[in-house]
Order: sequence, then structure tokens, then C-alpha cells
Amino acid sequence: MSMKPEVRERIRAEMIPLVDAWRASHETRRVFAGRHGVSLSKFDYWVRQLAPAKPRGRRLAGDFAAVEIVPAATVPGVIEVVLACGDRLVVRAGAGVALVRTVLTALRAKC
Repeated sequence: MSMKPEVRERIRAEMIPLVDAWRASHETRRVFAGRHGVSLSKFDYWVRQLAPAKPRGRRLAGDFAAVEIVPAATVPGVIEVVLACGDRLVVRAGAGVALVRTVLTALRAKC
């Protein structure tokens, strides 16, 4: 059974500030949703619904906004990746490619 448009809009109006607060909180979706009495599946649905629209067409390898080169002498063996949503991944020398790929995939799904 489908939801009435006015009910859906009321719920949407309630979820917008909640999703915005989660994005600013840096908490996991599970922790934040639980703290606010919202099921994780419902919260995930609204996170997806309220995500900024991505351009259609060919997807690039990454959705990164900017790159800053830090001289190697300053921070040896460290790469810091900052995603568009503000999440950061610091990769130290010796980190495995598979682990970095897994973490990046999880972070990109969150953003």
C-alpha cells in the first residue's frame, strides 16, 4: 500500500534536519539512527533520498573535489584522501591495496 503524498511530505520534512544533523555529527548511521529512535533501514532510505543528485553519464573513478600535494619531507609515507562529504582517509606506508579499496568503497557509499 502506498503512502499518501501529504504523509510522505511530513515525514520528509522531519527527516531533512535529521539527515543534515547526522552528516555534521560524524557518527555512524547505525549509532545516530538508534540514538534518535529511527530504524536503520528507514534512516538509510532517507539518506539515499536526500543525497545530492549525481550527474548521469559515465562515472569517473572517484568523486574527489580537490588534491593537495604535501611535500614528502613533511609527511613521509602518508596519503590523506578527503571525500566530497568531508570524510577523511589517512593511508600510511605499508597499507594494503585491498584494505584501502574496501575503506574507500565504504566511505563513498556513506557520502
